[in-house]
Amino acid sequence: KLLRLLESSEISPVGAARTEQVDVRIVCATHANLEDLVEAKRFRADLYSRIRGYVVSLPPLRERKADMARLVNALLARLGRAETETSIAFMIALRRYDWPFNVREPFAVLRRATALAAPGEKLETSHLPPELLEPSKTAPRAAPVAPARAARATP
Repeated sequence: KLLRLLESSEISPVGAARTEQVDVRIVCATHANLEDLVEAKRFRADLYSRIRGYVVSLPPLRERKADMARLVNALLARLGRAETETSIAFMIALRRYDWPFNVREPFAVLRRATALAAPGEKLETSHLPPELLEPSKTAPRAAPVAPARAARATP
């Protein structure tokens, strides 16, 4: 029925005798490579051909940590707490964490932090869940970091 909707722009409401014209746009998001899934016959090629209009690839949040301050401001505004300030240590902890669940996770963390903070109180690391402060849990998907090379002294 979804394929028919996308092809003909018509739907059949439950119990109705006639179809109705609709004008819809579909926005899809996935972390999977749909082309590979189509090739492996694990995703319908006809559906893929209809939903593949304009593709935007976004790197995961763990690769865009420079965006964290803007993201925090936007999420605080969404929570109705745009005036809430954050400490430097709070922001450092957020930038160190790799956010395996992308934007849903910092939104939940900020919702928790603002609930724990008194009105007007600056957000501190004490408002963060323990897993964001434990080094062993801050890099669930991080690639190993190569050791820094020693600088050569020139005579």
